[in-house]
Parts: sequence; structure tokens; C-alpha cells
Amino acid sequence: MSKKKAPEDTASAAPAAPEPQLPGSGSWTVPKWALIAGAIMLAAGSFAFARKDRSERDGLIKAMNDARVKVDDEANGLERGFGETNLETNQKEFLKVLGAISKRPALAQDIFRTVIGNGTTQGRILACRMAPHLAHANLLEEADVKAIVRQLDAKEEASLRRAAQDALSWVLAVADPVKGKQLEALKAKSDNPKEKWQAKTFDSEFFGQKFQIVRWSAPGACAAWFEEHAGQMKWDNHLKRYAIGEAPKPETAVAPTAPAQPGT
Repeated sequence: MSKKKAPEDTASAAPAAPEPQLPGSGSWTVPKWALIAGAIMLAAGSFAFARKDRSERDGLIKAMNDARVKVDDEANGLERGFGETNLETNQKEFLKVLGAISKRPALAQDIFRTVIGNGTTQGRILACRMAPHLAHANLLEEADVKAIVRQLDAKEEASLRRAAQDALSWVLAVADPVKGKQLEALKAKSDNPKEKWQAKTFDSEFFGQKFQIVRWSAPGACAAWFEEHAGQMKWDNHLKRYAIGEAPKPETAVAPTAPAQPGT
């Protein structure tokens, strides 16, 4: 007679049931349809953000181009107050553009270059107002300075030419005082016998470093000056301006009165 199997033997002979797999364990894999759906959702989200950024950019450019702007037309270029600008509309949007210089520099650069290159007269005046802020944030390049110089062209409106002239005085420095006096000479003369072209340097200071700024009697004089001297410019990281000549850097500008002590 055959011997009957014990209950425990019968149980051990049955195949073991598979243990449930949790996400992230063992052989669990993401279905292909889920991967495709996730990729589509990610792409759609990126596209939506890109559209939003593009829309914001275009809106800010339009606000600059549509703004109502008035530039002082009385002061001589060598006087204080020359080129002062009054923004009568779209102040909120322009402040947002200026804020982007520190928070979203790529956007600010893009807006400046788009407007200075292809904007309305009003927009380009405001782009000139951006230039000193861009320089201070180390976002102004030599090509940008040349773009501002182009606004001095005689065919442009007087208000834009004055705004460009004023902006250039804020993004240029003469680091060598001796050089400054030499730069006051202008070879070119105005076609208008009643208009005398002049260039003059003024002392200034930036975080303890002394230098000179250049101002010009009229936009034509400014344009002529840049044609003669712009080739000498190079970026100065300490002054945050395009400079002509070199000056001692802040840490070596003043000799210490006594040797520095350890730990000081």
C-alpha cells in the first residue's frame, strides 16, 4: 500500500505565490505609455513657460516703444541736467525692465539690444537710460556702446541724440588724469559756424577710485569724439565702465602707512 502524504508535504510541493512588487523594488518597470505621457507633459509645460516668457518680453518691449518720453532740450551738454529724461507713461513696465537687470540679466540684455537696434525713438531713448545700469551689472559690451553711438547720427531726432550723449558719459571713464586733458582736444569741427564743438573732463569717484568722465557740448561733438578716441577703450572691472588709460586698482591706490599686521 502506498503511504499517504502528510499535509505539510502537500503544501511544500505547491508553487510559491509571487510576492507583490512595490515601485522602486526589484523588477518593477514604468510602462512605456507612462514614459511617453510624461515626456509629452514635460514638453508641454516647457512650451507653456517659454510662451509666457516670450509674451512677457514682447510686452515689455512694446511698453518701451509706446512710452511717452520727454528729454530736456535746454541745457548745454557740458552742464548738469543735460539729457534728463521724464517718463510720462509706462513707468511700471520700465521699472520692471530695470529690475530684470539684476534678477533676469539675459532678459534685460535681450530687451536692450532689441530696442536699441530696432525700436521707436521713444524706446531707444529708454534703452539709453538702461545703459549705465547694464554697465554697473557688467552686462554692457563694446558692441552695445557702438549701438548707442549710432543714435548720435544727425538723421535721428534731437531728443534721442541727447539721451545717447548723456548715456555715453555714464558708461565711459578716463582712468588716467593726464590722458584726460589730452582727450579734450577735438580735431573735427561743426558744420554750423554758430556751434562750437567741445569735449571736457570732470573729476568723479566710484567706490574710492578716482577717475574722470567726459562730457561734450553737443551730440555732434560726442559723435566726432568717439570716432577719434573710441579705439582706446577697454572694459575696467573696477570702475564698471569702458575706460581709456589705466589707474591704480583700489587695493594698491593708497600705500599703507605701516606694514599690515598678521590677522588684520
